[in-house]
Amino acid sequence: MKVIGYRAEKDGIHWAVVEGTQAEPKLVVCEYIRAPEINDEAQSLHYLRTRVLADIARHAPVKSFVRYPETNRKQGAVVSADSRSRIEGIILQALAEMKVRVVTGVISRIKAMTGLDDPRDLLKNGTGVGGLTFPSKNLSCREAILSAFAAAEKGD
Repeated sequence: MKVIGYRAEKDGIHWAVVEGTQAEPKLVVCEYIRAPEINDEAQSLHYLRTRVLADIARHAPVKSFVRYPETNRKQGAVVSADSRSRIEGIILQALAEMKVRVVTGVISRIKAMTGLDDPRDLLKNGTGVGGLTFPSKNLSCREAILSAFAAAEKGD
């Protein structure tokens, strides 16, 4: 079974596909889709949505996890958070259109779905999870992989 995880940023999307179960996961891909640097937000979101739809069609995941920001963010990042929210919206719409089961949440939801003691430690240390290694030093890439891992079945 393939699952996909997303971690949106104000300028793009980190995404990862994991195959198998949490007991025996295999990282298929982890990539970043950068929004085009144009002065037209609608066209930029359209580009991201088109790419998300293509990646979903190519990998055919059955379930997804979209990582939301923690609710204790600082007020100074409102513009960035608004941009990220709009990108998360196009991800959710694309997943619904492609009939992929969607789970959303913050780190506490990932912890509940995986049984990990502290997912934040794994992200900081970059050690990986469940036999998966984090191929990138980028924290958002790690979050996309961890999100996909959370969407996988336990498979005990």
